[in-house]
Amino acid sequence: MTDYRWNLTAAATGYDQVASVIHPHYREIQDRILARLPVAREEAFSLVDAGGGSGRLLERILEQYPQSDVINLDQSPAFLGLAERRLTRFGDRARCHLVRLQDNWDRFLDERPRYVVSMSAIHHLDRAEKQAFYRRCFVALESDGMLINGDEVRPESDRDYLDRLQRWAEHMQQVMSAGRVPTTMQPTLNGWIERNVERFGESKTSGDDCHETVAAQLGSLQSSGFIEVEALWYQEMWAVFAGRKPAT
Repeated sequence: MTDYRWNLTAAATGYDQVASVIHPHYREIQDRILARLPVAREEAFSLVDAGGGSGRLLERILEQYPQSDVINLDQSPAFLGLAERRLTRFGDRARCHLVRLQDNWDRFLDERPRYVVSMSAIHHLDRAEKQAFYRRCFVALESDGMLINGDEVRPESDRDYLDRLQRWAEHMQQVMSAGRVPTTMQPTLNGWIERNVERFGESKTSGDDCHETVAAQLGSLQSSGFIEVEALWYQEMWAVFAGRKPAT
Protein backbone atom coordinates (compact mmCIF):
# COMPACT_ATOMS: atom_id res chain seq x y z
CA MET A 1 0.00 0.00 0.00
CA THR A 2 3.01 2.32 0.39
CA ASP A 3 2.92 3.62 -3.21
CA TYR A 4 -0.82 4.29 -3.20
CA ARG A 5 -1.16 8.03 -3.92
CA TRP A 6 -3.92 8.58 -1.34
CA ASN A 7 -1.59 7.36 1.40
CA LEU A 8 0.02 10.82 1.24
CA THR A 9 -1.31 12.93 4.09
CA ALA A 10 -1.25 16.08 1.95
CA ALA A 11 -3.36 14.45 -0.77
CA ALA A 12 -5.89 12.95 1.65
CA THR A 13 -6.20 16.10 3.75
CA GLY A 14 -6.44 18.30 0.67
CA TYR A 15 -9.16 16.18 -0.90
CA ASP A 16 -11.11 16.11 2.35
CA GLN A 17 -11.05 19.90 2.45
CA VAL A 18 -12.06 20.60 -1.14
CA ALA A 19 -13.77 17.47 -2.49
CA SER A 20 -16.94 19.41 -3.25
CA VAL A 21 -14.88 21.98 -5.20
CA ILE A 22 -12.98 19.42 -7.26
CA HIS A 23 -15.95 17.12 -7.82
CA PRO A 24 -18.80 18.97 -9.58
CA HIS A 25 -21.50 16.58 -8.28
CA TYR A 26 -20.04 15.60 -4.91
CA ARG A 27 -22.98 16.58 -2.73
CA GLU A 28 -25.60 15.48 -5.24
CA ILE A 29 -24.20 11.96 -5.42
CA GLN A 30 -24.27 11.73 -1.63
CA ASP A 31 -27.87 12.95 -1.69
CA ARG A 32 -28.82 10.28 -4.24
CA ILE A 33 -27.24 7.54 -2.14
CA LEU A 34 -28.98 8.78 1.01
CA ALA A 35 -32.30 8.86 -0.84
CA ARG A 36 -32.11 5.07 -1.30
CA LEU A 37 -31.65 4.36 2.41
CA PRO A 38 -34.55 3.79 4.85
CA VAL A 39 -37.16 6.52 5.11
CA ALA A 40 -37.84 6.00 8.81
CA ARG A 41 -35.37 8.08 10.82
CA GLU A 42 -35.37 5.72 13.80
CA GLU A 43 -34.88 2.53 11.80
CA ALA A 44 -31.89 0.44 12.86
CA PHE A 45 -29.60 -1.01 10.20
CA SER A 46 -25.96 -1.82 9.53
CA LEU A 47 -24.04 -0.38 6.60
CA VAL A 48 -20.60 -0.68 5.04
CA ASP A 49 -18.96 2.15 3.11
CA ALA A 50 -16.48 0.57 0.70
CA GLY A 51 -13.64 2.99 0.13
CA GLY A 52 -15.24 5.45 2.53
CA GLY A 53 -12.16 7.67 2.75
CA SER A 54 -12.40 10.45 5.30
CA GLY A 55 -15.92 9.49 6.39
CA ARG A 56 -17.94 12.42 5.05
CA LEU A 57 -20.74 10.25 3.64
CA LEU A 58 -20.82 8.12 6.78
CA GLU A 59 -21.05 11.24 8.92
CA ARG A 60 -24.23 12.23 7.10
CA ILE A 61 -25.69 8.74 7.44
CA LEU A 62 -24.94 8.56 11.16
CA GLU A 63 -26.49 11.98 11.71
CA GLN A 64 -29.61 11.22 9.69
CA TYR A 65 -30.16 7.73 11.11
CA PRO A 66 -29.33 7.68 14.86
CA GLN A 67 -29.87 3.89 15.09
CA SER A 68 -27.50 3.07 12.25
CA ASP A 69 -24.25 1.17 12.72
CA VAL A 70 -21.50 1.63 10.12
CA ILE A 71 -18.12 0.36 9.00
CA ASN A 72 -15.64 2.35 6.90
CA LEU A 73 -13.30 0.29 4.74
CA ASP A 74 -10.35 2.01 3.07
CA GLN A 75 -6.78 1.20 2.12
CA SER A 76 -5.39 4.65 2.96
CA PRO A 77 -4.12 5.16 6.52
CA ALA A 78 -4.20 8.92 5.88
CA PHE A 79 -7.89 8.86 4.95
CA LEU A 80 -8.77 6.54 7.83
CA GLY A 81 -7.04 8.84 10.29
CA LEU A 82 -9.29 11.67 9.13
CA ALA A 83 -12.34 9.41 9.31
CA GLU A 84 -11.59 8.24 12.83
CA ARG A 85 -11.37 11.82 14.04
CA ARG A 86 -14.53 12.84 12.16
CA LEU A 87 -16.60 9.89 13.41
CA THR A 88 -15.29 9.61 16.97
CA ARG A 89 -18.33 11.49 18.33
CA PHE A 90 -20.52 8.57 17.26
CA GLY A 91 -18.72 6.15 19.55
CA ASP A 92 -18.95 2.45 18.73
CA ARG A 93 -21.60 3.09 16.07
CA ALA A 94 -18.73 3.74 13.64
CA ARG A 95 -15.68 1.55 13.02
CA CYS A 96 -12.82 1.99 10.55
CA HIS A 97 -10.71 -0.78 9.03
CA LEU A 98 -7.59 -0.60 6.87
CA VAL A 99 -8.13 -2.99 3.96
CA ARG A 100 -8.13 -3.05 0.18
CA LEU A 101 -11.42 -3.66 -1.60
CA GLN A 102 -9.63 -6.38 -3.59
CA ASP A 103 -9.04 -8.35 -0.39
CA ASN A 104 -11.32 -10.24 1.99
CA TRP A 105 -12.73 -7.17 3.72
CA ASP A 106 -15.75 -9.18 4.85
CA ARG A 107 -13.65 -10.59 7.70
CA PHE A 108 -14.29 -7.31 9.52
CA LEU A 109 -18.07 -7.76 9.51
CA ASP A 110 -19.69 -8.72 12.81
CA GLU A 111 -23.03 -9.18 11.04
CA ARG A 112 -24.43 -9.09 7.55
CA PRO A 113 -24.99 -5.45 6.57
CA ARG A 114 -28.26 -4.33 5.05
CA TYR A 115 -26.40 -1.90 2.81
CA VAL A 116 -23.05 -1.61 1.11
CA VAL A 117 -22.50 1.89 -0.28
CA SER A 118 -19.56 3.41 -2.08
CA MET A 119 -18.63 6.75 -3.62
CA SER A 120 -15.79 7.45 -6.06
CA ALA A 121 -13.83 4.36 -5.07
CA ILE A 122 -14.74 1.22 -7.04
CA HIS A 123 -13.59 2.70 -10.36
CA HIS A 124 -10.02 2.20 -9.12
CA LEU A 125 -10.53 -1.57 -9.43
CA ASP A 126 -9.88 -3.25 -12.76
CA ARG A 127 -12.72 -5.14 -14.42
CA ALA A 128 -12.00 -8.51 -12.84
CA GLU A 129 -11.57 -6.88 -9.42
CA LYS A 130 -14.87 -5.03 -9.76
CA GLN A 131 -16.68 -8.24 -10.57
CA ALA A 132 -15.05 -10.05 -7.64
CA PHE A 133 -15.94 -7.13 -5.36
CA TYR A 134 -19.59 -7.17 -6.42
CA ARG A 135 -19.77 -10.93 -5.83
CA ARG A 136 -18.29 -10.48 -2.36
CA CYS A 137 -20.87 -7.77 -1.63
CA PHE A 138 -23.67 -10.05 -2.75
CA VAL A 139 -22.55 -12.84 -0.42
CA ALA A 140 -21.93 -10.48 2.50
CA LEU A 141 -25.27 -8.63 2.38
CA GLU A 142 -28.26 -9.76 4.39
CA SER A 143 -31.33 -11.09 2.60
CA ASP A 144 -33.02 -8.24 0.70
CA GLY A 145 -29.96 -6.05 1.23
CA MET A 146 -28.77 -3.47 -1.29
CA LEU A 147 -25.58 -2.27 -2.92
CA ILE A 148 -25.55 1.43 -3.91
CA ASN A 149 -22.58 2.84 -5.80
CA GLY A 150 -22.00 6.48 -6.79
CA ASP A 151 -18.98 6.44 -9.02
CA GLU A 152 -17.11 7.66 -12.07
CA VAL A 153 -18.15 6.07 -15.36
CA ARG A 154 -17.39 6.52 -19.04
CA PRO A 155 -19.57 6.75 -22.16
CA GLU A 156 -19.36 4.16 -24.93
CA SER A 157 -17.56 6.43 -27.40
CA ASP A 158 -13.87 7.17 -26.90
CA ARG A 159 -14.40 10.63 -28.37
CA ASP A 160 -17.17 11.40 -25.86
CA TYR A 161 -15.05 9.91 -23.09
CA LEU A 162 -12.07 12.15 -23.89
CA ASP A 163 -14.36 15.20 -24.16
CA ARG A 164 -15.74 14.55 -20.68
CA LEU A 165 -12.29 13.94 -19.22
CA GLN A 166 -11.12 17.22 -20.73
CA ARG A 167 -14.09 19.12 -19.32
CA TRP A 168 -13.34 17.79 -15.85
CA ALA A 169 -9.65 18.59 -16.29
CA GLU A 170 -10.56 22.16 -17.28
CA HIS A 171 -12.71 22.44 -14.17
CA MET A 172 -9.79 21.27 -12.00
CA GLN A 173 -7.45 23.76 -13.66
CA GLN A 174 -9.93 26.59 -13.12
CA VAL A 175 -10.38 25.93 -9.41
CA MET A 176 -6.63 25.61 -8.96
CA SER A 177 -6.02 28.90 -10.80
CA ALA A 178 -8.66 30.56 -8.62
CA GLY A 179 -6.79 29.51 -5.48
CA ARG A 180 -9.60 27.23 -4.32
CA VAL A 181 -7.36 24.16 -3.98
CA PRO A 182 -4.48 23.92 -1.46
CA THR A 183 -1.11 23.95 -3.16
CA THR A 184 -0.27 20.67 -1.44
CA MET A 185 -3.22 19.06 -3.26
CA GLN A 186 -2.43 20.42 -6.71
CA PRO A 187 0.18 17.79 -7.68
CA THR A 188 -2.48 15.11 -7.16
CA LEU A 189 -4.88 16.86 -9.54
CA ASN A 190 -2.15 17.52 -12.08
CA GLY A 191 -1.26 13.83 -11.90
CA TRP A 192 -4.88 12.93 -12.65
CA ILE A 193 -4.85 15.22 -15.69
CA GLU A 194 -1.60 13.73 -16.95
CA ARG A 195 -2.75 10.11 -16.54
CA ASN A 196 -6.25 10.52 -17.92
CA VAL A 197 -6.05 13.32 -20.50
CA GLU A 198 -2.45 13.76 -21.64
CA ARG A 199 -1.92 9.98 -21.75
CA PHE A 200 -5.42 9.14 -22.90
CA GLY A 201 -5.72 5.70 -24.45
CA GLU A 202 -2.93 4.07 -22.47
CA SER A 203 -3.83 0.79 -20.81
CA LYS A 204 -5.09 0.94 -17.24
CA THR A 205 -4.18 -1.29 -14.33
CA SER A 206 -5.58 -1.72 -10.85
CA GLY A 207 -5.34 1.55 -8.93
CA ASP A 208 -5.76 3.68 -12.05
CA ASP A 209 -9.07 5.26 -13.08
CA CYS A 210 -10.49 2.11 -14.65
CA HIS A 211 -13.71 3.67 -15.90
CA GLU A 212 -16.47 1.50 -17.34
CA THR A 213 -19.84 2.29 -18.84
CA VAL A 214 -23.02 2.27 -16.80
CA ALA A 215 -24.22 -0.71 -18.87
CA ALA A 216 -21.08 -2.68 -18.02
CA GLN A 217 -21.49 -1.91 -14.32
CA LEU A 218 -25.14 -2.97 -14.32
CA GLY A 219 -24.17 -6.14 -16.15
CA SER A 220 -21.59 -6.95 -13.48
CA LEU A 221 -24.20 -6.48 -10.75
CA GLN A 222 -26.63 -8.76 -12.55
CA SER A 223 -24.03 -11.46 -13.13
CA SER A 224 -23.20 -11.31 -9.41
CA GLY A 225 -26.79 -12.19 -8.53
CA PHE A 226 -28.31 -8.77 -7.87
CA ILE A 227 -31.86 -8.06 -9.02
CA GLU A 228 -33.74 -4.80 -9.62
CA VAL A 229 -30.48 -3.45 -10.99
CA GLU A 230 -30.89 0.15 -12.10
CA ALA A 231 -29.13 3.41 -12.78
CA LEU A 232 -30.66 5.95 -10.43
CA TRP A 233 -28.86 8.99 -11.87
CA TYR A 234 -26.29 9.71 -14.60
CA GLN A 235 -24.52 12.96 -15.43
CA GLU A 236 -21.32 13.50 -17.45
CA MET A 237 -18.78 11.14 -15.83
CA TRP A 238 -20.76 10.14 -12.78
CA ALA A 239 -23.59 7.77 -12.04
CA VAL A 240 -25.42 6.29 -9.09
CA PHE A 241 -26.59 2.72 -9.57
CA ALA A 242 -27.92 0.01 -7.33
CA GLY A 243 -28.92 -3.62 -7.07
CA ARG A 244 -30.80 -5.65 -4.48
CA LYS A 245 -30.04 -9.12 -3.13
CA PRO A 246 -33.15 -11.29 -3.41
CA ALA A 247 -35.06 -12.02 -0.23
CA THR A 248 -34.71 -15.59 1.00
